[in-house]
Amino acid sequence: MKTVKLILLVVVALSCVSSGAWAGATVQWLTGSDVTTYVPEDTTLGEYHFVELAIPAGVTEGNLLAVFLECYLDVDVRAAQVVVGESTVEYKEPAPVLQVYPLTEAWSGTVEGESLDEDAGERITVRAGEDRRVRIDITRMVKGFLRNPSGNHGFVIGSLTNDRSGLFGMSDDFGGGNKVKVTYYR
Repeated sequence: MKTVKLILLVVVALSCVSSGAWAGATVQWLTGSDVTTYVPEDTTLGEYHFVELAIPAGVTEGNLLAVFLECYLDVDVRAAQVVVGESTVEYKEPAPVLQVYPLTEAWSGTVEGESLDEDAGERITVRAGEDRRVRIDITRMVKGFLRNPSGNHGFVIGSLTNDRSGLFGMSDDFGGGNKVKVTYYR
């Protein structure tokens, strides 16, 4: 019986955390004015999204437990060509890598490799398909912004380095023009 109660308690706690109903949770909605989509001239990059993040008052490095970013993405895959013996085969990665990187300098309208802090970024795989709801732990990045507020230049989301196989279009499926949900747990 104790095991059943413990499992039930864990399920309820996880439900509260994932829904934002945790007592110490602050939910921040980011709209089109906070998220800029950029389609680069460099055809090896898909569109990517610049997110300007103003951390809510009262959130400090000392009281922050976790931060999660959620958004809906339409995920497509760019075909790669692989040479096998004497043949060239087209291959599509079923779950491309989505990258979230803080910027090391003010947003200039484009992303250059040196303007991305790859060490502080996050990477997850996302299955191809429409309206994929993704949830990314950005705690380390936000704590870095809190340690050095002048270094908060926002961040970018997309397929930005390495194989660049993913094409990630952001939608506003949260409704009301909301594109990104950021939940701060304290």
